[in-house]
Amino acid sequence: MDEAGVTEILRRLEIQVRDKSSFGTALGLLAILVTSRDDVAEVISAGEKVGVIPPASLARIQEIASDLSRGRTALKEVLEETSLANEVAPSFQSLTIATELRFGFEEARIARFVPVAICHLSTDSQHSRCFFQMTKKDVTQAGGPLIPVSETVPRSSRLFAMSGSSDKVAAG
Repeated sequence: MDEAGVTEILRRLEIQVRDKSSFGTALGLLAILVTSRDDVAEVISAGEKVGVIPPASLARIQEIASDLSRGRTALKEVLEETSLANEVAPSFQSLTIATELRFGFEEARIARFVPVAICHLSTDSQHSRCFFQMTKKDVTQAGGPLIPVSETVPRSSRLFAMSGSSDKVAAG
């Protein structure tokens, strides 16, 4: 789901964008609950009784759980694929890039400038922050390998599925 889709869900549920991270965590826990238990309504009700779920949110949470339950099989497959993909190294979450101009001065005048991409790479690793900068040449070189990878990842899934290596393996 893209950022616009998430924003639309938050708007419909009347959740402030500043609460997006907390909502995402709660939704993830609810998704795990829905895929791993048959008594979701009972668990939600118990959560409300012990004060974990505010009474004002109970109906909304039950509605979301019901929506998730309708796609239980597909949701379970996505969670299993995500878990499998995340087993070894930190997983990519986002890449934020801003462009800056760096100026060189001579005799109090701008003599030259260089555009620089300032990048922040976010992963699911808890205490990892990666900031770096890239020149125009770096950006051009880095973009080159990403285009073939964006084509080979889906292709490799299709080829494995077609190979007949396993009739019960779903392509991710």
